[in-house]
Amino acid sequence: MRKILISERGECSKNVLYILGEIMAKLEFCKASSGLRFQDERTTLVIEAEDRFEPYLRDLIVEKISEVICIAYKYKHLNERLGKLSLSDSEREILLAELIAADLAEDAAYVSERLSEDEIYQFDGFFAFRMHALQKKWERICESIPPSFRAEQLADFIGYVMEENSGMLYVKGTEIYNESYQKLNRAGLIATDALSLVREIILSGAKEVFCLTDVSDTELTFLQKYYSERVYFA
Repeated sequence: MRKILISERGECSKNVLYILGEIMAKLEFCKASSGLRFQDERTTLVIEAEDRFEPYLRDLIVEKISEVICIAYKYKHLNERLGKLSLSDSEREILLAELIAADLAEDAAYVSERLSEDEIYQFDGFFAFRMHALQKKWERICESIPPSFRAEQLADFIGYVMEENSGMLYVKGTEIYNESYQKLNRAGLIATDALSLVREIILSGAKEVFCLTDVSDTELTFLQKYYSERVYFA
């Protein structure tokens, strides 16, 4: 049996719980055991798996930790350093999500490469001591956005990012699925509020959105304003 440990400081335990939720079905399939420990102001997920399943599960865990760092940690980093700007509160949140989504694949690949050799994943320490280059990159992003950044510039930026997007996204009630019909939950790494579905749409990187059911006024306004001819309603 092989053991994998994933640890985070207690106030960020939702990051560990996100990883557990995302990999639970795979753990059950591999007949791997899992358990949570809460001690010394830290939350630790302990996974034990047969040797033959360990590489597969480790790759999956690395992928999910990369999401935590490139979404939750990046959001915190940007949010603390960007001022109010000339945007409404909701527009500012949309900008933060778009800044995360724009480099998500690239940032995640960078993090995954450096995580792959770890045996114990204490990813708050990993971020603090081994992600200096990534933090500097995010710092440059903050410095490139002036306090006078306006709604018109936000619309232009969203259009620019969307040109690189691909694939279809499906919205069903309060749930969002990708082209493989996998439910997406990454926006929960940021916050659970009225903009959660909007953030999930942004983070998906999809070029088109298909709404299978009615959406709230918040999502409808966002989709009509920024997706225009790229959104379809059942």
